[in-house]
Amino acid sequence: MTYPKTTDADLKQNVQAAVEDRSRARSSVDALLGREFSNGHLFTDVSDNTSVGVLLEVPADAECYAFVDSFFSVTGKSYVKKVDSVTRNSAGTVTGEQNRLISDGDACATVEYGADVSGGNEWTPKVIGSSSEQLFGTLALAPGSADGPAIILQPGENVYFEAENISGGTIDISIDTDWTEIPLEEVPEL
Repeated sequence: MTYPKTTDADLKQNVQAAVEDRSRARSSVDALLGREFSNGHLFTDVSDNTSVGVLLEVPADAECYAFVDSFFSVTGKSYVKKVDSVTRNSAGTVTGEQNRLISDGDACATVEYGADVSGGNEWTPKVIGSSSEQLFGTLALAPGSADGPAIILQPGENVYFEAENISGGTIDISIDTDWTEIPLEEVPEL
């Protein structure tokens, strides 16, 4: 089977918008078939002006599409973004995914944190959380959280979720990814 190339950013965004509801509204059938996965990483004591990230990738030989959602949570002001089609310069630490069925089922996709990446196409940059300059330094005023549009990954594609601490102090950042995997043969064309 061949699958469509979606290198054109507008086409890819339109396709993703059309299926976003499927990704956000988790299907009971997909969960019972062991197709839903979750992964998260907590980065503690992230210094000011430091970036952390999580790379989710569907290998080129995978037999599935991944409908991916992400969620950032921070304890101070941060820039967060998604970057697709990055180049991995060095590997990070691979983390184990959790199948929502709990009993079993391995994911097509892999998740790692601490990878060194470059390039790619930036999606949905946001600022979350808040801080304020005080007489004796910066004060984190409020934690923040954000999610964004769902992303569809085809075999051979990846997405990097990045958060940069701009709070003026040390904060904690968590990056969670949830995804549903659909076998290629069930999606004849996007």
